[in-house]
Amino acid sequence: MMTVRQMTLQDVERVSEVCLASFMDAVAGTLSDKGIATFTKIASIESFKKRMQENNTFFVYEQAIEDNKQSTQREGHAARSSRHIGSKRSHGPIRT
Repeated sequence: MMTVRQMTLQDVERVSEVCLASFMDAVAGTLSDKGIATFTKIASIESFKKRMQENNTFFVYEQAIEDNKQSTQREGHAARSSRHIGSKRSHGPIRT
């Protein structure tokens, strides 16, 4: 079963690591230095925190956060995975 939940402030560092590692492995090589700098700024810890305070809701795939945590502890770097983070502009409570 896939567990998706709302991202918390405690997740921000890991989410940023997963985003940046995935981007660097999959996309960065096709972009200019300016494009890489732009994405790096968008995926920074500070940027995630700011957007969370601006009425954005982010979701994480629970296993990706755990996989990244274990990989970082084991190998000393962010896990190389993607497609585990989503966001949506919140206009009120999320209804399921």
